[in-house]
Amino acid sequence: MADISFFICIFAVALVLFCDTALFINYRCKTMKKNAFIFLLLSLVALAETAMLFSCKPEGLGGNEFEATLENYSSTQGAISEMKWAKNDQIIIFGEGGSGTYTANPHNPPSSATFVRVGGSDVSAPCRAFYPSTLSSDGTNVALPTTQRNEDGGLHYLPMFAESNDENLQFRNLCGALRVHLTKANTSISSIKVSAGTIISGTFRVNSSGGNPSLNHTMGGSNVVTLECTSPQDIGGGHSFYIALPAGTYSGLQIEINTSDSRYCMINVGTDVVIQRSKYSTLTFSNDELAFMEPLHEGTLTGLFSVSADIQVHFSQGNLQYQPSTGTWRFAEQQYSYIGSANSKISASYGGWIDLFGWGTGSNPTNYSSRYTDYFDTVDWSTMAISNGGNRAGTWRTLTATEWAYLFTGRSNAAKKWGSATVSGIHGLIILPDTYTMPQGISFNAAQTGWLGNNYTMAQWNQMQAAGAVFLTTSGMRMSRKVGYVGTNGFYWSSSVVGEQYARSICFGSSGLQSSYSQDRSCGLAVRPVRNKE
Repeated sequence: MADISFFICIFAVALVLFCDTALFINYRCKTMKKNAFIFLLLSLVALAETAMLFSCKPEGLGGNEFEATLENYSSTQGAISEMKWAKNDQIIIFGEGGSGTYTANPHNPPSSATFVRVGGSDVSAPCRAFYPSTLSSDGTNVALPTTQRNEDGGLHYLPMFAESNDENLQFRNLCGALRVHLTKANTSISSIKVSAGTIISGTFRVNSSGGNPSLNHTMGGSNVVTLECTSPQDIGGGHSFYIALPAGTYSGLQIEINTSDSRYCMINVGTDVVIQRSKYSTLTFSNDELAFMEPLHEGTLTGLFSVSADIQVHFSQGNLQYQPSTGTWRFAEQQYSYIGSANSKISASYGGWIDLFGWGTGSNPTNYSSRYTDYFDTVDWSTMAISNGGNRAGTWRTLTATEWAYLFTGRSNAAKKWGSATVSGIHGLIILPDTYTMPQGISFNAAQTGWLGNNYTMAQWNQMQAAGAVFLTTSGMRMSRKVGYVGTNGFYWSSSVVGEQYARSICFGSSGLQSSYSQDRSCGLAVRPVRNKE
């Protein structure tokens, strides 16, 4: 297009010169015929000058087009460099006139590109722009996803932001990246999950003062981000994977590596990891550190616990919960989660969730009668089809009273493997598996009385959980529709009865534990399912 415009301009100039010369020659002519010729020449001059005006005018920017460049820190160690625009990359621009979606035509080199509007409104400066185009819906906040894609083994996803008073946009990275470098032959990776002690996805506000953008979390999100490989990625002699994260100092990171044949490896990072904007921090794991294990069933924690001389079990990921209106069973998302006082709303039509159940009410979980005789037709709650626990009946079960007692008093070094604790302000009881290595820099006081004897941040607890620890919360007790002891005591059913009126349970508070306690069957207590080691 530029070459055609050039020749049009040359032609127009030549035509003007020709016409001017003709005018000069014909100026002396006095006849009507000559005057008519002059009129014709003057018309041609006007047309030529108009052609020059439209053909030689450079294409302006703004409205339909913007120029965009990428920041480059290639000279800095650990910097994210060699960022390139690709054809059809899309950005969204917010400015005067509304917002519009623009697509890239990269230049050479592709660190710059012309963006042409393909949707929305014409936009004029001042403006704010975001990459990718799905990153922002209001020009102020960005939505960082919980799932990122690893398409080619490089840094595929890195959100960017630009702010400008004209049509020239300099994009800056909003995040840094965690570079996970793996060295293990003959292994193919399907995904890598990063768990942190703080929110790393969700809605964040962009602060752009001083040309150095930063992010502040405002709403929603998760402390987990998963990098999924579009196709299985062979490690070979070594391979790097990049996960975009907000800038910050991360303590107690967990890295879960999943293979294409469904094995997994859990790694606790024992040191702080600092992520800087537009830079990456590297974690390298060698062959010896990558001990891949066979897959666990859905909803299953990693630790193994002896509940008799010849039986080991895995605990579920959280307490059992039930939604009456849909008839749905599930595990709590986290070990420290509980419903609390909302259990008082128990009814057959209740649309919320409950987690305190009368004894043996697997087939009638909304029974809140205060008569123990209404609890003789018993079904183990844990044997129900649990939506996030495999969704198949008979997969899980509840420990017997004898097994609970063996867990706390019968297995090897049992007295050193449990204690009261507080996890991020939530009181409960920690139980360690048969084989356990305490994460570096974290201590545990067994059988400690008082909630603050073991007091952990969320980051510290994430490391302990990854190593296999179980946490039972102080979820309280329900008596008919009255709920009490929430936050101060925990009560968990066993599957064992004592005569007609009572069933066995465990109960604990800040001052200790009773591992075989007789409880009226009509009381609503928590249930923590287990499954036998296979």
